[in-house]
Formats: sequence, C-alpha cells, structure tokens
Amino acid sequence: MMKMPVLEDLSRQKAALLKRKSVLLKQLERCMAETEEIDRKISVIESCELEYDLHKSIELIAAERRIPNALQAV
Repeated sequence: MMKMPVLEDLSRQKAALLKRKSVLLKQLERCMAETEEIDRKISVIESCELEYDLHKSIELIAAERRIPNALQAV
C-alpha cells in the first residue's frame, strides 16, 4: 500500500495551500478596505478642490462685473 503516503502528502499540500489561500484572501480583504478608505479621502479632497475652484470663479466673475461698473461711474 504505497498510495497512503502519497495521499497523505497530497492532503498536507492541499491543507497548506488552503491555509495560504485563506491568508491571501484576508490580506486582499484588508487591501480592498484600505483602497476604499483611500478612495473616500480622495473624493473628499476632490470635492474641496471643486468647491475652491467654484468660489474662485465666482470671485472672478464678480470682480469682472465690478470693473465695468467702476468705469461707468468715472
């Protein structure tokens, strides 16, 4: 019965591979969670940038409107 040691070896290899797979899946899960958190932070930053650009544009438009009004008053 030479097959038993071979089967036992294969069984050990399988168990080791399943354990390694489980570890990798847990790492992947943590990486995905971290990626989602990074995406949220990037989104907040991009929103702030857009809001800043919007306010700057409004300020420029308001300034451009004041110049002609100031010239008319002269």
